[in-house]
Amino acid sequence: MTTKREITALLNKLKAIDGGKFATRGQVNLERYRHSIRLRWSVGGKRHSMTIKGGICFAAVQVAIARCDLINSDIAFNRFDPSLAKYDSDRPQPEKRREPNLKDVWEAYKEANEHKISPTTKKRKWRDADLFLEALPPEQLNLSRLEILGREGLKIISLGTLHRIFQSLNPAVKLYTGTDPKLKSQLPSEPKNPIEWFEPEEVKNILRAFADNRYSPDKSNFSHSFYYPYVCFLSHTGCRPEEIPPLTWNSLKWSKNNTVCRVKIDRVYSKGIIVPYPKNRKNRIILLSSTLIGVLLEHQKEAKRSNQLIFSGVQGGWFDHDNFRKRHWVPILEGLVKDKLISQYLPPYNLRHSYVTNTYYFHKLSFTEIAGIIGDNPETVIKRYTGIKAIDPENVPDLY
Repeated sequence: MTTKREITALLNKLKAIDGGKFATRGQVNLERYRHSIRLRWSVGGKRHSMTIKGGICFAAVQVAIARCDLINSDIAFNRFDPSLAKYDSDRPQPEKRREPNLKDVWEAYKEANEHKISPTTKKRKWRDADLFLEALPPEQLNLSRLEILGREGLKIISLGTLHRIFQSLNPAVKLYTGTDPKLKSQLPSEPKNPIEWFEPEEVKNILRAFADNRYSPDKSNFSHSFYYPYVCFLSHTGCRPEEIPPLTWNSLKWSKNNTVCRVKIDRVYSKGIIVPYPKNRKNRIILLSSTLIGVLLEHQKEAKRSNQLIFSGVQGGWFDHDNFRKRHWVPILEGLVKDKLISQYLPPYNLRHSYVTNTYYFHKLSFTEIAGIIGDNPETVIKRYTGIKAIDPENVPDLY
């Protein structure tokens, strides 16, 4: 610390000279320039200078020494400000850089992974995350508030959706911060609903309802039987709905007498996007049942070209599964429930659960065999697709 005596000595020296250097403090030279004190120094080969206001007086020398000490310290610790704004309030102050928030981190992550993530995931899951971040209060986007993101998120979105969004956001935050924020740990566990499926007789009733048009509106231009082959394919193969629209007649490989048919599942079509591989990137070839073969042979009579899509929309072009579900599947299933021909309404995807469960219980295929057919892992088949059949009331164990 510079004493009053030292400052006075420098001031007297300054008054005694006409101009030029009168002292050196570290790497900074103190000079008299006209009626002011000027500091001059070099950093990295570049020269710098600044003038201390206040004329030639005790206070000006005191300020000059303090600035010298700050400059020397910043040079020593590699934090020197080349704009000099830190040392001179008259210098233009640099714009304060805004710290990245959660939305910035998410956008950077999307840009970095644009070509690594499937188009359907980007269209569905990324869009959900975008909408969620737009709905959050601006202050909640601050990365310092991540520990309450779950609590705040549940105020505006459902638990199940938030679980999926956090699954997308977590790797983005991890990539930026270098640490795993474990966002999903803030949320309660999702309730595990039992796996639901149609019994074999219920699937037959669904197929009959499509085939005989019993629930078709009177003024409809297209009857429900138009969709019968598609529902048959879902029911008899356990395929995901998005795996069926890309199939062409060339996808089918027939035996000479048309009694055996194989189909290759290697693409999906969803949300208007064609993806050149199925989920899990597992291409597979599956054998078709004799019933499905008969349905396809009958359906093929309407095909005009060998490479035509097997299943197309009523006006041609790609088959729209979402439109089919809303306009045709829902009224048929609701009619079947009302007529007590099925126990409950389930979405078309549950035909996949039905295929797995009924194949396991009634045809005794192993989980490994079933996994190969539906394009999944045996563990997933057991955990997510196989329903638990209720115990026959007559066989309930009466142990005691």
